[in-house]
Amino acid sequence: MGIFETLQGVINDKMFNGSSAKESSIEDVLNNIKAQVDLWENTEVKIAVTGQSGSGKSSLINAIAGSKIAPVGFVETTMEPKEYKTENGIILVDLPGCGTANFPFESYVNDMKLSEFDAIILVTANRFYEADIKLFNYVTNELKKPIFLVRTKMDDAVRDGAEDNDLSRDEVIEMVLNDMIHNTDVSDISKIYLVSSKPKQIAHFDTARLIKDISENLPNIKKGKFISESAAYSEDAIKAKRETITEVAKRYAYLSAANGLNPVLGVNVAFDVGLLVKLTQTVLKSYGLVDSSIADYIKKSEESGKLHGTIQGISKWLAQYATEAGIKQILPKLAVAQASKSFSSWVPLVGQAIAAGIGYKMTSYYAEKLINESEEKAILALKLYIGEQY
Repeated sequence: MGIFETLQGVINDKMFNGSSAKESSIEDVLNNIKAQVDLWENTEVKIAVTGQSGSGKSSLINAIAGSKIAPVGFVETTMEPKEYKTENGIILVDLPGCGTANFPFESYVNDMKLSEFDAIILVTANRFYEADIKLFNYVTNELKKPIFLVRTKMDDAVRDGAEDNDLSRDEVIEMVLNDMIHNTDVSDISKIYLVSSKPKQIAHFDTARLIKDISENLPNIKKGKFISESAAYSEDAIKAKRETITEVAKRYAYLSAANGLNPVLGVNVAFDVGLLVKLTQTVLKSYGLVDSSIADYIKKSEESGKLHGTIQGISKWLAQYATEAGIKQILPKLAVAQASKSFSSWVPLVGQAIAAGIGYKMTSYYAEKLINESEEKAILALKLYIGEQY
C-alpha cells in the first residue's frame, strides 16, 4: 500500500472510529513521507576517478556530471584527492595515480580510502601500467567494488591514426582495444571504455555506456540517484531517467497530499506552489535542461543567433517554468485547485481527505506533463549539442 492510500486509511479510521489514538498514526504517516523525501535528497553517490595527471580525468568528471564542475585546460599534478560535487548528490573525486614514488601500490588503497567509494574509474590516455593492473585486480577481488577501465582522448587517437597512418575510425578503435586487452589481460571488452569528452564526439564513443554500467552496479536508491543526476548522451539514456524521476515526483505529490492536512488558510497555497517550483527544478536538472553543459550550449547558441528557430523553441519552453507565475499559467486549473484545497482543509476530517486528494492529484498531473515535455526537449537538445541534424 502506498503512502497516499495509507494516509487516506488513517483519516478514514479517525472519521468512523472517532479514536484520538489515531492522531499519532497520522503523524507517523506524515513523518514517513518527509523521511522518504529527505532520504532521496540526502543520498550521495561517491565515485573515485584515478589516473596519472594529464590523462583527462577532469574532462571525464565533467562529462559524467554533465556540467563543468572540475577545472580543465591546464596540466596540474594531482597530489591529494579533490572532490567535485554536483548540486544533487554525485561526488566525483579526482585521485592521484597509483604506482608513483609518492603513491606506491602497497599503501595506495588505504591512503586513498578506496573502500569508502561506491565505484572506481581507472583512467589512462594511452596505456595502463603494472600498478594500475594490480589496483584493478585488488579492487575487483578484495574490495569487491565495481571498477571501470577507461581510455580517454579517443578523438585524438582517431585523428592521429587518420593523419599519421591513414587508418579509419574503426581500425583505430580495434587497435586500441586489442592493445588494452593485451596490456591488461582483461579479455572481456565490455569492461573497457573508450571515451571522448568533447561535445561533438562524446556521444560517438563509450561515455553513455560507462554511465549506464556505473548505475547498474550501484545499490537501490543510489542507482536511482545516479541515473537521475548523471548526464545522458543518448536517447535511450534520456528515456531511462523516466522511471526514477517519476518516483521522485510521487514523493513530491505525497508531500502535497500531506500538506492538505494543514488547516492554516494561505499556507497551503504558498507551500504547494513552492513545491512545484522545487519539483520543476529537480526534473529540469535531471534532464540536463538547466545548469548543465547542454543548457549553456542552448543559451550561447540563442545569444549568437545560431540554430535560431530550434533553440528559440527550447528556450521559450524553458522560460515557462522559470517562475511561479509561469508555472501557474501552465496549469490553468492550478489556482482553482489550490483555492478548493485551502477551503476544504477547514472542513474537519472529510475536508482533510479532499484536500489531500487535490494536492496529490494536482502535483501528479503537473509532474506527468513536465516529465513528458522535458524528455522530448532533452532529446532534441542532445541532438543539437552533439551536432546531429534534426
